[in-house]
Amino acid sequence: MYDPYSIKKEMTPYVRKDLDLLKEDLDKAFGFNILTKSNKRIFVDARRVFVNILNDKYDLKTKGATVKLLSTPLLAKYIGVSNHSSVLHLLRNFDFIIKHNSELKIIYQAYSYVNKDFNNIESVLLKKKLHYMELINQIDKQLEELENAKKEKLKKEITRGQSN
Repeated sequence: MYDPYSIKKEMTPYVRKDLDLLKEDLDKAFGFNILTKSNKRIFVDARRVFVNILNDKYDLKTKGATVKLLSTPLLAKYIGVSNHSSVLHLLRNFDFIIKHNSELKIIYQAYSYVNKDFNNIESVLLKKKLHYMELINQIDKQLEELENAKKEKLKKEITRGQSN
C-alpha cells in the first residue's frame, strides 16, 4: 500500500546530483575529500558544514506529515556514517562552532542555500575570500612538497658523504 508520508528508502537522482555537486564544491573549498573517514576535527567540521547546508535546504530535522526528499538515514548512508544519529550529532551546536571558527563560517555562508542572493556585495566578497583561501591552501601544499623534496635531497647528500 502506498504511504506518501513514509520515509523514502532511496534517494532521488535529483537529490543525489545535488549532494554530489555540493560535495565537489566543498571538497575544493576545504582542499580535501570532506567524506574522508576520520575523526580528526578538520574532517568532522567539513562534514558538519556539509550536513548543515543540506539541513537548510531539505529541513532534515522536521518531524511530521511532510514528504521529504532527503532524510537523516539517507544522508547517513550517503556520507558513510553508521546511522541517522551521527547526522543529528553533526547538526548539533553548529551555530556555536561557526561563531568561533571564521573559516568554517565563510565556507558555510558562501555555499549555504539560505544566502543565495548573489547580487549582494557581501556574498561576492565571501566568494572572493573563499577563492583566496583556496589559493593559500594550494600554496601551503606546494610549500610542503618543496620541503619534502629538500629533505630528500639532504638525505641523499648525507648518505653519499657517509659512503665516501
